[in-house]
Amino acid sequence: ELISQTIQEFYTEEKFDVIILHDSINHLDEPIFSKIHQNRNDFKKYSVLIRKITDLLNNSGKIIVTDCSRYNFWGMLGLKSPFAPSIEWNLHQSPSLIKKLFESQGFNKFKIRWTPFKRFGIFGRLISHFGIVPSFFMQSHFNIIIQRNN
Repeated sequence: ELISQTIQEFYTEEKFDVIILHDSINHLDEPIFSKIHQNRNDFKKYSVLIRKITDLLNNSGKIIVTDCSRYNFWGMLGLKSPFAPSIEWNLHQSPSLIKKLFESQGFNKFKIRWTPFKRFGIFGRLISHFGIVPSFFMQSHFNIIIQRNN
């Protein structure tokens, strides 16, 4: 069933086993999200929105967040990345800050992985095992699996 609503408008009493925020956590409220790393009040406002999402999850459920980190070699130079030219780095946050958003909601089990560079085939998959360093020079894309430690 497709429901055309923002998360702010969405309401249900149903609980979910898995919630996926695929490259979307920064788009739920971009003006606030882009500043949560430097403004405590904006962090608190965004935490209210995250609470709405976490309230939809079963106690043993998982939330999967994928996004790009705001920290990228090309972005820090003020250039477009040849690997991710459409990314506006200033609209994103680091995985550690996203982790803090969910920790503020009582989540305490996190598995962070830097996304393999599929366009480089087997070589891309191999260098992704080195974690943040090669990702920093490419797309800075990560996945976080978030759970409560029941």
